[in-house]
Formats: sequence, C-alpha cells, structure tokens
Amino acid sequence: MAVARRRHPDPAGPVVVFQRDPGPWTPLTIGWLATLGLIVIFGLVMLFSASYTTGYLRMGDSYHYIKSQALYALIGVGVMAVFSYFDLRFIRKFVWAGYIVSLLLLVAVLFCEPLNGCRRWLNIKGLPTLQVSELVKFEMILLTAHLASRTPHPVLRGSPEGRAGLGFGGWLYQKLVRELALPLLPLLPVVVLLALEPHMSGIVLMCAIVGSILLLNGSGGILTYGGAFAAIFMLETLLSHIDAIPYLQDRLDGWTKDLDQMTDQTLQSLYAIGSGGLTGLGLGNSVEKQLWLPECTNDFIFSVVCEELGFVGAVVVILLFVLFLIQGFLIAFQAADRFSTLVGWASWRRWAGRCSATWPSSRTPCPTPASACPSSPRAAPVCCC
Repeated sequence: MAVARRRHPDPAGPVVVFQRDPGPWTPLTIGWLATLGLIVIFGLVMLFSASYTTGYLRMGDSYHYIKSQALYALIGVGVMAVFSYFDLRFIRKFVWAGYIVSLLLLVAVLFCEPLNGCRRWLNIKGLPTLQVSELVKFEMILLTAHLASRTPHPVLRGSPEGRAGLGFGGWLYQKLVRELALPLLPLLPVVVLLALEPHMSGIVLMCAIVGSILLLNGSGGILTYGGAFAAIFMLETLLSHIDAIPYLQDRLDGWTKDLDQMTDQTLQSLYAIGSGGLTGLGLGNSVEKQLWLPECTNDFIFSVVCEELGFVGAVVVILLFVLFLIQGFLIAFQAADRFSTLVGWASWRRWAGRCSATWPSSRTPCPTPASACPSSPRAAPVCCC
C-alpha cells in the first residue's frame, strides 16, 4: 500500500511523514485489494478449520487461534491503510536505524529459552512470541533496495564505450565493489547471527532476498548472472560436502523420495495432500489436523487445505496468490522510483514457505506425541500438488 497509491513525488520537494493525497484508487489497486481480501477471508476460514481441534486440546479454547489471527488481520489492514499515506522517502531515511535494531533483536534472541532446540523466538513473559527473522527479512528488503538503488552508475552498463572509458580495472571495481560487495556487506552479520540460532532456512531465504534484489537491479552485470549460474551447477558438489555439519545433514536428509527417511511432518503433510484427491474430504473433515500433522495452524495449513478441499481447492489457492503477485508486480513496476520498485518485487519471498508443505524444501524435525507414533492414521497415496 505504501507503493500502490503513490504519486510520483518531486525529488526536490520537502520530505514529509504523511501525504495528504497519496494518489488515486486505480483499477489495478482496487483489483489488488480485492484479491487480498479474498485471500484473507479464505485464510481465516481455513485457519479455523485447521485449528479448532488443536486450540481445544492444547489451549482449552477452540477459538484460540482464530481470535488472535482475526485481530492481527484487522490490525494489518489498519497499518496498511496508514502506511499508504507515508512518504516513502521518509521511510527510507530510517533503513540503517532499522538494520541496527534488527541486529540487536537477533542478538537478544540468542539469550532466550530455546524452543524445539533452536533460539529463533523472542519470548518475553506476558507478550506474544516474536520470530525476529521475519522482521529482519523485511528490513533486509528495505536496506538492500536502498543500497542497490543508490549505487552510482557513471556509465551505461554493458556498453563497450563504458568499459573503455573506465578501463578494465575501473569497470571491475565498479561491478565487484560498488555494485556487489557494498550491498552485500550488511548481510554478513545477519547470516552469522542466524547460524548461531540456528536457522538455516532463514539464511537461505535472506540470501535469496538480497540476491534477487541485486539481480533485478542489474548490479554486477554479467558477473552476477555468471555467478548465479555457476552456483546452480556447483550446488550438488557443495551439498555432498555438508556431512561435517550434522544439523544441515539432518535437514537435507528430508530431500528424498524414500518415505522412511523423510522427516515426520513432511510425511504427514504428504499423507494429507494425497488423501484430498480431486475435491477433498470436505471443509472441516481433515484427519491429519487431529494432532497427526505438526504445525497445522501455520507452516502446514496448506496441507489441510489440500486434504479438505482437494486438488481443486489447492489450485484455487495457488491461482489467487499468483494473481496477487502479478498485480503487486505491476504496481511495483509503476512505482515512483527504483527503490520502491525493488521493494515491491522482493515480495516474491512469501512463496518460499508454501514449498515446505509439499516436500521440495525440507523442514526442521518437530515430532509431537501423536506424530511420533510409528503408525500413521492410514496409508494414503502420496502426491504433490
């Protein structure tokens, strides 16, 4: 919303906190909001379906999860409306302050009580738990977009005249140091602190966020694209030497077609997905959510969608998110400046979590009393939607 209704500001004009007129409600913005509304309503319905058993058995209240999520949804809509009036240039002035706060929060997490063997959540008595890495992802989007968009480009990228004018040494310094090394430096402390938690999936996503912004910005030119292709081809070699780190090896063991070697939550997730068939078991009729499927109220809610609504429901959800992303990308493309465009395009990262329920990305082992049982509720056919 901070980009959707944005008028192109006068670069020489004063920077204000709020704009009285942030811009018109274009058809694209209205369509984007309508798609968002459908996703939120559908999500709340499915959350209640997936969580009422867990809420009753663990919290003594079937409405425990839906009440808090509905409240957060209302707060989110209000914050989104307020931010649509913010001057993006004002927000941009605080990216470094936000980065420092993010580092302090990541350090504070290391002194909190571990949960499931990891210190990822800021747990203060009397307050809701907070997974700091989620805030840091947003901060890294803002900071990387800020650094990438302000990188000076004294010559036309890739042009023979530009390379000749700079000389090979100057061109290499421009590409490697100014366009790549400097924007990547703030990522290093974040990666180190995430490794201490440990939070390997967070590291992968953080690197992917920063890398995608630099790729979209064209930073580094042919060096960046060449490095990306080389990394893809070297990935198998890198993973084959990961045995020295047991934690990572346990995560990678989940990337297998052998059901006996999969992590329990991935296996239960695939049981749920395969049980849904074409049209599903019906809303509210999931069996896996009866404490067989860990984290069915958050990370694995898509598995419950597949079980209750089947392949048809899963496709509808995916199409809604695809439409939402396309509309968001178009809005970002029409933004006032390169910084706003890069921030908008970086929203692709929210798709990464959806892969975890359908097996392509491994999950942290998290057995529960029911799911640790050697038998499963049934031997359902396994298929990935």
